[in-house]
Amino acid sequence: MTRKKLSWILAAIAVLCMAAIYSFSSQNGTATNEVSKSFIAGILSNIYQGFDNLDLGTQNGIIWGFNLFVRKCAHFSLYCTMSFMIYLFVFLRKDRHFQALGASLLIGGAFAALDELHQKFVPGRTPLVKDVFVDIAGCLVGAVICFMAISSVCMIVQRLRNRKQ
Repeated sequence: MTRKKLSWILAAIAVLCMAAIYSFSSQNGTATNEVSKSFIAGILSNIYQGFDNLDLGTQNGIIWGFNLFVRKCAHFSLYCTMSFMIYLFVFLRKDRHFQALGASLLIGGAFAALDELHQKFVPGRTPLVKDVFVDIAGCLVGAVICFMAISSVCMIVQRLRNRKQ
């Protein structure tokens, strides 16, 4: 597979991440909260054997305690993945780390801000500046991981070439 083809596949994955983020942000506050709560309840039921035997109030209290953390992790993860793909796309096209970093942070940050603005018009949702910072942190981590992965692969390839000589 050529670099050009691979780069377009990566771009498509980044766009799919954006579509997922937009889709989640389009859900009203009640619906998105119920999705995350049922997700947490499913996980707790599987990892904590006595969870299903607890009274409903205790279950809801535990779920509520995890809810904010899980939601922020979801923000962070999606933006991290999107940024990784954007970084790799730009690097494969331009072969420049600085441009790839700039593109992944600029596109990710702009998308995060627009996503929060979009939430202003969704019933039950509130745009939060702190969410933009969580999203940008995800973008930064995704870009750094991609940089480290590319640098490691390049170092390994260079060492293998030196061994052959």
